[in-house]
Amino acid sequence: MKKIKLFCFPYAGGSSLIYRNWKNFLSPTIEIIPFELAGRGRRIADQCYHSLEEAVQDIYSQIQLQIKDSDYAFFGHSMGGLIAVELARKIEQNGLHPACHLFVSGRSAPGTKPKYDYKFHLLGDDAFKEELVKLGGTPKELFDHPELIQYFLPILKSDFALSESNDNVIQNFVLKSDLTILFGNEDLLVFEDHNTWHHYTSKSCDICYFDGDHFFINNKMEEVVNLINKTLVREA
Repeated sequence: MKKIKLFCFPYAGGSSLIYRNWKNFLSPTIEIIPFELAGRGRRIADQCYHSLEEAVQDIYSQIQLQIKDSDYAFFGHSMGGLIAVELARKIEQNGLHPACHLFVSGRSAPGTKPKYDYKFHLLGDDAFKEELVKLGGTPKELFDHPELIQYFLPILKSDFALSESNDNVIQNFVLKSDLTILFGNEDLLVFEDHNTWHHYTSKSCDICYFDGDHFFINNKMEEVVNLINKTLVREA
């Protein structure tokens, strides 16, 4: 049986390693491909992205041959969800066949008014670090080592700048992929009528909730992967 390729994109500050244990639970019919963004992991020497467009173009140039004759899907959490949607839009605009499914996790729909009247990436270093602690998701060991947090701050701020570029995203597009939108029921960053996502696809759109905060995908990994299995195996 031909496998479905599942490309996964991380949240701000994350690397491909956040998906390292997923292969232990995924169906054998799904090939997971965690994408390594510039500036982290094995690409630590690469300069971080200056814009969402730059990130999407980098990913597109690396995966276009992999998706040409394959069934594929995207999963992205938070910043990764924004990347997944914009990448899917670029692929369709360029005439390639669309993803069979997009899993967008912990992300408000395009054009949604931010809950906060400030941008996280524009905060001073101390205020920014305080917000990171509140959000969770960043390894606690990082805050115990000043030299590490100073090293990663530019990466984190670059990611937040990319993630907070939602205002510049085109809002009048309709994808040709099925959507599954995942939310933590205690997520303080996602706030809206979640059904807004239905406007961004001509196909099906399912809204799913999990116990937990913004980083529920770490604590509910098996449940999230099981949802992906059921969805993609059904569509295979």
